[in-house]
Amino acid sequence: MASRPPAAARTTTSRPPKLSPARRRPSATAAVRRSGQPRIERYPGQPRGRYLSLGAGVQSLTVFLLACEGQIPRFDAALFADTGWEPKQVYTQLDTARRIGAQAGIPVLTVSNGNIRHDALNPDARFVTMPLFAKNPDGSRGMARRQCTGEYKIKPLKRAIRDILG
Repeated sequence: MASRPPAAARTTTSRPPKLSPARRRPSATAAVRRSGQPRIERYPGQPRGRYLSLGAGVQSLTVFLLACEGQIPRFDAALFADTGWEPKQVYTQLDTARRIGAQAGIPVLTVSNGNIRHDALNPDARFVTMPLFAKNPDGSRGMARRQCTGEYKIKPLKRAIRDILG
């Protein structure tokens, strides 16, 4: 007959174990309050521009439309990072956003770091994994690891903002 593990090793709840005070991460707001010092701004001064990363999906289009209607502060521009292989609906919504943005005085600019499909199929191109969906041997669904967001979305957006701001 196997013996039961000690009470400390048994889990009776789904809550994670509490960390000792020495192992807890300090809260940034708590540290500021304890010190009494004001928080130092990472980027002091006035912002040099307001730019929206426009993915042409529900969330970013909603923010864009709110800015166009004056419900939230307007943007200097909306930037769409094109992978070159977006679904047709994304390009349709992007065209609509361009029309509405032009009427509101918010340009929609497109930036790109290449065509993800061509790069994936070209053995001489850089290797970047994209979200490839698979069916596992047990019948469950999965997705391969990806890094395309950094290569095809974030890098071109950063480059565009650097170019705009000088």
